[in-house]
Amino acid sequence: MVKEYGTIVHEDLNVLGLARSGVAKGALDAGWGQFLQILAYKAAEAGRRVIGVDPRYTSQDCPVCGHRERRPLWVRKFTCPACGASLHRDVAAAINVLAKARAEPSGMAGALGAPA
Repeated sequence: MVKEYGTIVHEDLNVLGLARSGVAKGALDAGWGQFLQILAYKAAEAGRRVIGVDPRYTSQDCPVCGHRERRPLWVRKFTCPACGASLHRDVAAAINVLAKARAEPSGMAGALGAPA
């Protein structure tokens, strides 16, 4: 990823909190925290940026119209009742994560053509 992308964006997850809450029991097993540390190190070494964004509502907001609707995690298809957009839940969340990175003050303003 570091060789291919100048900026890498991810949800700034509280890995320990997720593991303790039972929401994501495998969060520690997957080594997510260690992966992010290695990614940040390698990106800095290559002159790349890694941006963590607030994960709140990324899988609940429609990336097309912004409508927010809470759904159980087992629902994998995102269908917006407001505009009819239909995407895989993870794709919708990824679009929202990127949009947050572009919009947040410490994000990517100017990095990907977004206004500074």
